[in-house]
Amino acid sequence: MSLLNGFLLFIALVLAIPFSDGLPQRIQGLTLFSVMQKISDCFSGNKDKCVLFLPFSKDAFVIRMKWLWNAILGVLQWGYANVVRYMLVILVNWYRNTFPRVTAWLLRTDAQTIVNLVREHRQAILITSLICSIPTLRLLPGFFLAALGFGVAGVRRGSLAAGYQRKVYGGFTPAASWFARMESAGMRTTNNPVMELVLVVFSLFAGLLAILAWNLE
Repeated sequence: MSLLNGFLLFIALVLAIPFSDGLPQRIQGLTLFSVMQKISDCFSGNKDKCVLFLPFSKDAFVIRMKWLWNAILGVLQWGYANVVRYMLVILVNWYRNTFPRVTAWLLRTDAQTIVNLVREHRQAILITSLICSIPTLRLLPGFFLAALGFGVAGVRRGSLAAGYQRKVYGGFTPAASWFARMESAGMRTTNNPVMELVLVVFSLFAGLLAILAWNLE
């Protein structure tokens, strides 16, 4: 099975799976998201609530749900590792195949003055660009956290993170969970998104200069 087919199959399982026809009618139409909510109820100690939709005992349910949870985490870790590896392969291939043509195009255009400047001061520009670009790239995770709803003051109302917290955790944040870690990381970002955007654009420009200086001889 290819990576794309496996990813599409996993998305289908997460979003819409009604359970098979052989299961009792009361659990038909449950999605994986609602199952995760039941798992959260069980692990939080509310076992009377978590067994309302399955026909076996509480202890058996907890064992099955723990196995399901570990299986889902394993699938997510495998998928994440393969997606990251696939993205790295794409970036490396793009760098090898495309950037030489970009450099050649720059040499044929009015940007040749910049290219000559970089060539004359290659080492200084390379070191300066790396110093400027690498530290500010640490701001990128803050943009992803903000997009999910993890802000400086905590989880923002109406965001994806707030919806997940309400559905799965009942509006609370379990201690030492991955959700708590992401919320803590979001609160450590700066409260000035405009300045963050300026710094990220500057770091990307400095990174491009570093790549250009590295490829010019």
